[in-house]
Amino acid sequence: MDTARHADTAVALAGLGAYARLRLFSLVSQEVWNAPTIETAHLLVKRSISIGQQEQKLVDVAAAHGADVTAAMAPFTGVLDTFVTRTRTEDWWENLLKAVVGHGVLRDFLRLLSRGLDADIAAQFTEVLKEDGEEDQVSFRLLRDAVAADSVLGSRLGLWGRRVMGETLKLSVDMMARSPLVDSLAVTVAAQADVDGVDFTTTMQATSAARAWVLKHITAEHSARMESLGLEP
Repeated sequence: MDTARHADTAVALAGLGAYARLRLFSLVSQEVWNAPTIETAHLLVKRSISIGQQEQKLVDVAAAHGADVTAAMAPFTGVLDTFVTRTRTEDWWENLLKAVVGHGVLRDFLRLLSRGLDADIAAQFTEVLKEDGEEDQVSFRLLRDAVAADSVLGSRLGLWGRRVMGETLKLSVDMMARSPLVDSLAVTVAAQADVDGVDFTTTMQATSAARAWVLKHITAEHSARMESLGLEP
Protein backbone atom coordinates (compact mmCIF):
# COMPACT_ATOMS: atom_id res chain seq x y z
CA MET A 1 0.00 0.00 0.00
CA ASP A 2 1.49 3.36 -1.02
CA THR A 3 2.04 6.09 1.56
CA ALA A 4 -0.88 8.30 0.52
CA ARG A 5 -3.37 5.44 0.43
CA HIS A 6 -2.08 4.16 3.76
CA ALA A 7 -2.71 7.57 5.32
CA ASP A 8 -6.21 7.72 3.82
CA THR A 9 -6.98 4.25 5.14
CA ALA A 10 -5.80 5.15 8.64
CA VAL A 11 -8.00 8.26 8.54
CA ALA A 12 -11.01 6.21 7.41
CA LEU A 13 -10.62 3.71 10.24
CA ALA A 14 -10.04 6.47 12.80
CA GLY A 15 -13.11 8.31 11.50
CA LEU A 16 -15.24 5.21 11.85
CA GLY A 17 -13.98 4.58 15.39
CA ALA A 18 -14.54 8.19 16.44
CA TYR A 19 -18.05 8.26 15.00
CA ALA A 20 -18.93 5.01 16.77
CA ARG A 21 -17.83 6.55 20.06
CA LEU A 22 -20.01 9.59 19.50
CA ARG A 23 -23.02 7.31 19.26
CA LEU A 24 -21.89 5.17 22.19
CA PHE A 25 -21.46 8.31 24.30
CA SER A 26 -25.09 9.15 23.62
CA LEU A 27 -26.26 5.61 24.42
CA VAL A 28 -24.41 5.34 27.73
CA SER A 29 -25.25 8.88 28.81
CA GLN A 30 -28.97 8.25 28.32
CA GLU A 31 -28.81 5.35 30.75
CA VAL A 32 -27.36 7.45 33.58
CA TRP A 33 -30.72 9.00 34.46
CA ASN A 34 -32.52 5.66 34.80
CA ALA A 35 -29.70 3.77 36.52
CA PRO A 36 -30.97 1.52 39.34
CA THR A 37 -28.66 3.07 41.96
CA ILE A 38 -26.71 6.29 42.44
CA GLU A 39 -23.50 4.25 42.49
CA THR A 40 -24.32 2.78 39.10
CA ALA A 41 -25.16 6.22 37.72
CA HIS A 42 -21.81 7.53 38.94
CA LEU A 43 -19.95 4.66 37.27
CA LEU A 44 -21.75 5.31 33.98
CA VAL A 45 -20.88 9.02 34.11
CA LYS A 46 -17.22 8.07 34.44
CA ARG A 47 -17.67 5.63 31.56
CA SER A 48 -19.16 8.38 29.38
CA ILE A 49 -16.23 10.68 30.10
CA SER A 50 -13.80 7.91 29.13
CA ILE A 51 -15.66 7.32 25.85
CA GLY A 52 -15.33 11.01 25.02
CA GLN A 53 -11.58 10.88 25.70
CA GLN A 54 -11.19 7.85 23.43
CA GLU A 55 -13.10 9.62 20.67
CA GLN A 56 -10.63 12.51 20.91
CA LYS A 57 -7.65 10.15 20.69
CA LEU A 58 -9.01 8.64 17.49
CA VAL A 59 -9.61 12.13 16.17
CA ASP A 60 -5.95 12.85 16.94
CA VAL A 61 -4.93 9.85 14.80
CA ALA A 62 -6.86 11.32 11.88
CA ALA A 63 -5.43 14.80 12.53
CA ALA A 64 -1.90 13.40 12.48
CA HIS A 65 -2.54 12.57 8.82
CA GLY A 66 -3.89 16.04 8.04
CA ALA A 67 -7.58 15.15 8.23
CA ASP A 68 -10.31 17.35 9.70
CA VAL A 69 -12.37 15.63 12.40
CA THR A 70 -15.72 16.14 10.68
CA ALA A 71 -14.31 15.10 7.31
CA ALA A 72 -12.95 11.89 8.83
CA MET A 73 -16.29 10.96 10.38
CA ALA A 74 -18.57 12.24 7.62
CA PRO A 75 -18.54 9.07 5.42
CA PHE A 76 -20.01 7.09 8.31
CA THR A 77 -22.78 9.51 9.28
CA GLY A 78 -25.94 7.51 9.85
CA VAL A 79 -24.24 4.11 9.58
CA LEU A 80 -25.45 3.19 13.08
CA ASP A 81 -29.00 4.50 12.67
CA THR A 82 -30.58 1.25 11.50
CA PHE A 83 -28.84 -0.70 14.25
CA VAL A 84 -30.08 1.74 16.91
CA THR A 85 -33.63 1.66 15.53
CA ARG A 86 -33.85 -2.12 15.27
CA THR A 87 -32.49 -2.64 18.78
CA ARG A 88 -34.55 0.02 20.53
CA THR A 89 -35.78 -1.01 23.98
CA GLU A 90 -37.12 0.68 27.09
CA ASP A 91 -35.49 -1.90 29.37
CA TRP A 92 -32.46 -0.54 31.23
CA TRP A 93 -30.55 -3.83 31.36
CA GLU A 94 -31.19 -4.55 27.69
CA ASN A 95 -29.87 -1.11 26.77
CA LEU A 96 -26.75 -1.69 28.85
CA LEU A 97 -26.16 -5.06 27.20
CA LYS A 98 -26.70 -3.47 23.80
CA ALA A 99 -23.92 -1.02 24.59
CA VAL A 100 -21.59 -3.80 25.77
CA VAL A 101 -22.32 -6.18 22.88
CA GLY A 102 -22.61 -3.61 20.10
CA HIS A 103 -19.61 -1.60 21.14
CA GLY A 104 -17.58 -4.68 22.00
CA VAL A 105 -18.08 -6.01 18.48
CA LEU A 106 -17.16 -2.64 17.00
CA ARG A 107 -13.99 -2.62 19.11
CA ASP A 108 -13.13 -6.13 17.89
CA PHE A 109 -13.80 -4.97 14.33
CA LEU A 110 -11.50 -1.96 14.60
CA ARG A 111 -8.76 -3.93 16.34
CA LEU A 112 -8.89 -6.63 13.68
CA LEU A 113 -8.74 -4.23 10.75
CA SER A 114 -6.00 -2.13 12.31
CA ARG A 115 -3.67 -5.10 11.77
CA GLY A 116 -3.54 -4.07 8.12
CA LEU A 117 -2.01 -0.67 8.92
CA ASP A 118 1.65 0.17 9.38
CA ALA A 119 2.96 -0.95 12.76
CA ASP A 120 3.19 2.53 14.31
CA ILE A 121 -0.39 3.48 13.42
CA ALA A 122 -1.69 0.03 14.38
CA ALA A 123 -0.04 0.50 17.79
CA GLN A 124 -1.96 3.77 18.30
CA PHE A 125 -5.24 2.01 17.58
CA THR A 126 -4.30 -0.87 19.85
CA GLU A 127 -3.56 1.49 22.74
CA VAL A 128 -6.87 3.36 22.44
CA LEU A 129 -8.86 0.15 22.08
CA LYS A 130 -7.05 -1.41 25.03
CA GLU A 131 -8.01 1.53 27.22
CA ASP A 132 -11.56 1.27 25.96
CA GLY A 133 -11.71 -2.44 26.79
CA GLU A 134 -10.48 -1.81 30.31
CA GLU A 135 -13.02 0.96 30.89
CA ASP A 136 -15.84 -1.19 29.50
CA GLN A 137 -15.35 -3.52 32.47
CA VAL A 138 -17.55 -1.10 34.44
CA SER A 139 -20.61 -2.02 32.38
CA PHE A 140 -19.42 -5.61 32.13
CA ARG A 141 -19.29 -6.06 35.90
CA LEU A 142 -22.74 -4.54 36.36
CA LEU A 143 -24.23 -7.01 33.90
CA ARG A 144 -22.33 -10.04 35.15
CA ASP A 145 -23.36 -9.41 38.77
CA ALA A 146 -27.00 -8.86 37.79
CA VAL A 147 -27.10 -12.04 35.70
CA ALA A 148 -25.54 -14.07 38.52
CA ALA A 149 -28.17 -12.79 40.94
CA ASP A 150 -31.22 -13.24 38.68
CA SER A 151 -31.56 -16.28 36.41
CA VAL A 152 -34.75 -14.94 34.80
CA LEU A 153 -32.93 -11.76 33.83
CA GLY A 154 -30.06 -13.87 32.55
CA SER A 155 -32.34 -15.89 30.26
CA ARG A 156 -33.94 -12.74 28.88
CA LEU A 157 -30.61 -11.03 28.31
CA GLY A 158 -29.23 -14.13 26.60
CA LEU A 159 -32.00 -13.93 23.99
CA TRP A 160 -31.54 -10.18 23.68
CA GLY A 161 -27.79 -10.55 23.24
CA ARG A 162 -28.29 -12.90 20.30
CA ARG A 163 -30.66 -10.46 18.64
CA VAL A 164 -28.26 -7.55 19.15
CA MET A 165 -25.41 -9.63 17.75
CA GLY A 166 -27.38 -10.41 14.61
CA GLU A 167 -27.97 -6.71 14.04
CA THR A 168 -24.32 -5.94 14.79
CA LEU A 169 -23.15 -8.37 12.12
CA LYS A 170 -25.35 -6.58 9.59
CA LEU A 171 -23.84 -3.32 10.81
CA SER A 172 -20.31 -4.66 10.32
CA VAL A 173 -21.05 -5.50 6.69
CA ASP A 174 -22.57 -2.05 6.20
CA MET A 175 -19.48 -0.37 7.65
CA MET A 176 -17.23 -2.23 5.21
CA ALA A 177 -19.53 -1.50 2.29
CA ARG A 178 -19.82 2.18 3.26
CA SER A 179 -16.09 2.83 2.79
CA PRO A 180 -13.99 1.31 -0.01
CA LEU A 181 -10.92 2.03 2.12
CA VAL A 182 -12.26 0.06 5.09
CA ASP A 183 -13.37 -2.71 2.74
CA SER A 184 -9.91 -2.91 1.19
CA LEU A 185 -8.35 -3.01 4.65
CA ALA A 186 -10.51 -6.04 5.47
CA VAL A 187 -9.16 -7.72 2.33
CA THR A 188 -5.60 -6.89 3.37
CA VAL A 189 -6.03 -8.40 6.83
CA ALA A 190 -7.82 -11.50 5.54
CA ALA A 191 -5.08 -12.02 2.94
CA GLN A 192 -2.47 -11.77 5.67
CA ALA A 193 -4.36 -14.50 7.54
CA ASP A 194 -4.01 -16.69 4.43
CA VAL A 195 -7.65 -17.81 4.28
CA ASP A 196 -7.79 -21.23 2.65
CA GLY A 197 -9.10 -21.49 -0.89
CA VAL A 198 -9.38 -17.77 -1.56
CA ASP A 199 -7.74 -16.04 -4.50
CA PHE A 200 -7.12 -12.55 -3.20
CA THR A 201 -6.08 -11.37 -6.65
CA THR A 202 -9.72 -11.65 -7.76
CA THR A 203 -11.51 -8.57 -6.48
CA MET A 204 -15.06 -9.89 -6.07
CA GLN A 205 -13.99 -13.15 -4.47
CA ALA A 206 -11.53 -11.35 -2.21
CA THR A 207 -14.12 -8.84 -0.97
CA SER A 208 -16.74 -11.49 -0.27
CA ALA A 209 -14.26 -13.81 1.45
CA ALA A 210 -12.76 -10.99 3.52
CA ARG A 211 -16.15 -9.89 4.80
CA ALA A 212 -17.06 -13.47 5.72
CA TRP A 213 -13.74 -13.93 7.49
CA VAL A 214 -14.19 -10.72 9.49
CA LEU A 215 -17.71 -11.77 10.56
CA LYS A 216 -16.48 -15.21 11.62
CA HIS A 217 -13.71 -13.64 13.71
CA ILE A 218 -15.91 -11.13 15.53
CA THR A 219 -18.62 -13.76 16.11
CA ALA A 220 -16.08 -15.90 17.96
CA GLU A 221 -15.06 -12.91 20.08
CA HIS A 222 -18.73 -12.19 20.83
CA SER A 223 -19.36 -15.78 21.97
CA ALA A 224 -16.47 -15.55 24.42
CA ARG A 225 -17.79 -12.22 25.72
CA MET A 226 -21.29 -13.61 26.31
CA GLU A 227 -19.91 -16.64 28.14
CA SER A 228 -17.86 -14.36 30.39
CA LEU A 229 -21.08 -12.55 31.27
CA GLY A 230 -22.70 -15.84 32.20
CA LEU A 231 -24.99 -15.72 29.15
CA GLU A 232 -25.59 -18.22 26.37
CA PRO A 233 -23.87 -17.00 23.17
